[in-house]
Amino acid sequence: MEITFANAKGETQTVAVTADVARALLQELADFAHSASGSGPVATKMPKTFAVGTGKFEDVVLVRFEQDAPYGLVAEDALELGRALVAHGRAIEAEPQQVMQ
Repeated sequence: MEITFANAKGETQTVAVTADVARALLQELADFAHSASGSGPVATKMPKTFAVGTGKFEDVVLVRFEQDAPYGLVAEDALELGRALVAHGRAIEAEPQQVMQ
């Protein structure tokens, strides 16, 4: 049997697997699926809401997630954060979609 693996860039590698290795791999995958419960990786925080505003008494950009206290950023830092968010968002969009079941 042959198994082909692909990375996020779409590059592939094919390996030949004997029946013994396939049996062992099947058991390991079954154990992993049972222990992980199909939940996948868990991020520290995944906010459902966010808000952006400006300070009333200070020249800062305010960024707030959920009901947490807002972060105050000077304009230059807010612009740098915005550029970084856009760049990383575009990089993720450009990657091939990963199939999770």
